[in-house]
Amino acid sequence: MPGEEWDRQISAHLNEAQVILLLISVDFLASKYCFDIETKRALERHQANTARVVPIILRPVHWKLAPFAALQALPKNARAVTEWPNQDQAFVNVCEGILAVVLAWKNEPERGACLGAERTDRAPASRPLRARARILDAALPRRVDGARSDAAPPGLARATGNR
Repeated sequence: MPGEEWDRQISAHLNEAQVILLLISVDFLASKYCFDIETKRALERHQANTARVVPIILRPVHWKLAPFAALQALPKNARAVTEWPNQDQAFVNVCEGILAVVLAWKNEPERGACLGAERTDRAPASRPLRARARILDAALPRRVDGARSDAAPPGLARATGNR
């Protein structure tokens, strides 16, 4: 929000988040704030088992000596998103990985009350495959006769005011 102190906002979110995504690129590693402050706090919470940290490799960069190198990165095989022949497939892989982390975190007995307990309209943990299918169905582009495959779904167009 304009006029707010971004450092305080970032710190608050880092201290509250249960899943923290590190968007890895040369710029991320070169940023003193991202690398020294945000990553340090995220990994402290990961070590304390109060959050899960997931590195997402966006662009090729030497990150194997970084403090988060021991963590499983996304997409598959820690191959940078920009190196995939189809970047949409890379992002689908990232989304599936994040969903798996959230479901696993939610299914840990001591975590279930923390992650999404206030919402009762979510799919039960016993049905993760159906929930995953619904998420992917909503996220993947579809081709309808006479419509562009990259056009926004009707519900999205109404919700955002785009026509």
